[in-house]
Amino acid sequence: MTTRHRVEYQRDRSGHRNRCIRNLLLSAGIVAACSCTPGVPVTGRSDDDPTLRGSQAETASIRALAHETPILVVTYNDATPDGKVIFTQTGRTVFPGASLLGWSFSNDGGATWKYGGKIKPPTEFGIAALWGDPAIVTAKYSPNLVYISALAADSQIVPPGGRSGDMATSGACIARSTNGGINFSIFQCFSANRDFYDGASLATAGAPGDHRIFAAYTDTNLRHIDVWQSDDGLTPFHKIADPFPGKSVSGHPRMAYDDQTGALIIAAIAFNPAAGDSRIYMNRLVANQWQTPKLVSQPISGISIPVGTQRVRTASAFSFDVGNPSRKKPENSANMASLLPVPDGIRLLYTTRDSATLRFYVRGTACARDLSACADEPQWGTTPGNFSNTPGHQWNPTVRASPSVAGAQAVWKATYQTTDDQSDRVSIKQGTLIRSAFGVAEFLPLPLMTPRIVCPDLRNGGGYWGDYDESANAGVDRNGAQLFLLAFSDSSRGCVSQKSFSSTHLHVRAVQFK
Repeated sequence: MTTRHRVEYQRDRSGHRNRCIRNLLLSAGIVAACSCTPGVPVTGRSDDDPTLRGSQAETASIRALAHETPILVVTYNDATPDGKVIFTQTGRTVFPGASLLGWSFSNDGGATWKYGGKIKPPTEFGIAALWGDPAIVTAKYSPNLVYISALAADSQIVPPGGRSGDMATSGACIARSTNGGINFSIFQCFSANRDFYDGASLATAGAPGDHRIFAAYTDTNLRHIDVWQSDDGLTPFHKIADPFPGKSVSGHPRMAYDDQTGALIIAAIAFNPAAGDSRIYMNRLVANQWQTPKLVSQPISGISIPVGTQRVRTASAFSFDVGNPSRKKPENSANMASLLPVPDGIRLLYTTRDSATLRFYVRGTACARDLSACADEPQWGTTPGNFSNTPGHQWNPTVRASPSVAGAQAVWKATYQTTDDQSDRVSIKQGTLIRSAFGVAEFLPLPLMTPRIVCPDLRNGGGYWGDYDESANAGVDRNGAQLFLLAFSDSSRGCVSQKSFSSTHLHVRAVQFK
């Protein structure tokens, strides 16, 4: 906490401190209610669960409806054995029919989860394998419609005799559910001259009369972002203009749709020639026209994180959302009735690195909804100097804004992973992104997931254990509190074996918080 932040905190401490105490007690109550490990197993639940014999990681979550019943859905990279991917100690072979696109759903508010299975590659479209990097979204105009994206590899990449070693992709496929995520079938597959796609993001429009569904990927051949659009979620996707023309893009894109202004917002990592590093840029699609890209971050980082004697690979992770902006008192005024809006309807968290200590940490940015103004917000995150109890690394942030719901206060929630609690274990913290009445950004991380062992694979000297997760708003409880859902990698069953491309155990766990 910086000096300026500390002064403002003291001036506004009475109301905020009470909120912090209530949140801390609530968080402690949620954790204490669990027998040993918070949350609920999504996969690897029991000995008769087919997912126990494989690995699952890299999650995305949503809330949907099936016949007016709330459904929570988590999709993930799914290596549940089916004979289509054969692992050895030092390699793997992928055969036609392979799929990493798995999902689970809960119709009891996340208390228990059912394995949906793996969506099969559509051979009628020439697709031999569905290869991970899942994204998921619920149509706002019809919450029984759920869309999942996965990268795809055609039969040239995966021939009948199989492909060994590293994989490539030739595009992507979209699967659709019409019953809230209980069942899925392939909706469409597409490619851009068979270029290697990486990453995935989905978004859905929600302005009146606007039913568009958007999908975005990184074209690694051309180093730009391809955005695809279905005009109503029922007709096929078609590629639209490049949101970042002339920029050299890497990593996974992220998208959100602003219902208030009727604009799609996209963020991506691109090379910044002025500084010679990579940073995050944002742009807005208004009607059918992209606006001007905006630089919204400091340098980003993403390499392997030390966890005890192991290293865990992490992407250049970032997350953002769009929602209700803050309001603050005018300067030198005691009139609380004339609060001024703050340009922070877009809030971003990203992983960067402290040059002095080489520690990975989470830093924030606030932007106006129209991107007319953006400001560095070091207090939203674990920037050096904010807290005295962050000796480890912090990474893989998520940001989620709750929708405006009658009778429930709008909330911004953030999570991140960390080795602060134990250097050889990974825990998860959660907190609320808020501002004091004087406009000062504040964030108090609270326990969400207790320290847990990791079991990464052994590839490239920094093992894979799930590069990223995306949280979701999970509705409102009976007391009017906004609920949030985070699914994440879980090795709590023990690290039994580690190979070049697989490890045991690696499953998915989910926890709700508020």
